[in-house]
Amino acid sequence: MIIDLEGTTDRTRDTKVYCNPEQPCLSLPGPNGTRRFEYMLRDGEADDDVLAPERVAALLRLYGSDAHAVLRRKVVYTFHARMAERWRDGRILLAGDAAHLMPPFAGQGMNSGVRDAHNLAWKIAAVVSGSLGSDLLDSYEIERREHVAAMTQLAIRMGQVMMPRSRLQAFAVQTFFRVLALYPAARSYFAEMKYKPKPRFHRGFLLAEGPTKSLIGRLFPQSVVMTRAGVAMLDDVLGDGFALLAPPGTSPPLLGMIDLGALGLPIRAVAVLDKEDASPVEPPVIAVRDLRGELAKLLSGQPPGVYLLRPDRYVAGFFPLKEVSAVVENIAGIVRATWPRIALASAVRSSGTV
Repeated sequence: MIIDLEGTTDRTRDTKVYCNPEQPCLSLPGPNGTRRFEYMLRDGEADDDVLAPERVAALLRLYGSDAHAVLRRKVVYTFHARMAERWRDGRILLAGDAAHLMPPFAGQGMNSGVRDAHNLAWKIAAVVSGSLGSDLLDSYEIERREHVAAMTQLAIRMGQVMMPRSRLQAFAVQTFFRVLALYPAARSYFAEMKYKPKPRFHRGFLLAEGPTKSLIGRLFPQSVVMTRAGVAMLDDVLGDGFALLAPPGTSPPLLGMIDLGALGLPIRAVAVLDKEDASPVEPPVIAVRDLRGELAKLLSGQPPGVYLLRPDRYVAGFFPLKEVSAVVENIAGIVRATWPRIALASAVRSSGTV
């Protein structure tokens, strides 16, 4: 059951978890003095009974609710852990709650919907503009499904921890977190939810999956850079489309050797120089400096080479120095793979290409 209050005096920004086996509860802060209480109901409890004013008042008294707070909403709902059998049927694509539902305990339902949109929007734009073929849209579910499933399982496990069903389980949970609180690193790990599974694509719109520590299929790290116009975020320099990026330690002239016009899709070449490097770089390559040395530090364990970044900033491919000459050929290959065979054959016939 959800109870929403306004005008509370509890202005803490923490989510409070009451691992009380008699009545498990979450208390979540909202803006402008609002607060939500969520209570687990028992089997056999009827909605009308728990929503009765006296029952609501009794539940709020359990955890010290403000006596003068205004009750704005009370409702009973059942959460689910579900996923659609498929997320695409021709021109119909499912995203967010239409594609998957998860319990609220990890707070990742809306976040997962945003990740879906982040993955899907640039692909639809590329197909509509004719830059890539419609088979690109098949990669959406391939890339997102595994991470959504992992997040759903995380939410289920967190619910089992937050909503203990016995005194022994509640005692074990409370003792565990009290001990963790004694160690700052452990406390930070849980408080900042660093245990959340990070998205990584093993299949999809990728050149090839790299080794375990490779960045292929992962988000490329953000960093602060210095441009001719001043300080900027690397994302702003990369633009809205594809990008070939030479990180600190990789010679910028390598990008100038690549025929960008032959790649078959809009793409920008960006060289990130070391923070003290002011060497001139010939256009069309865009040169920026790694202002604080952040990118060099984040990539310190990676070999020198050139990264292919997608519009959503995931790494689609990496070319070591000895393979830079194959950039155009490899990118052209994954571009061709997005076109349905019939459409590709028709294009070949109309152009007279053999």
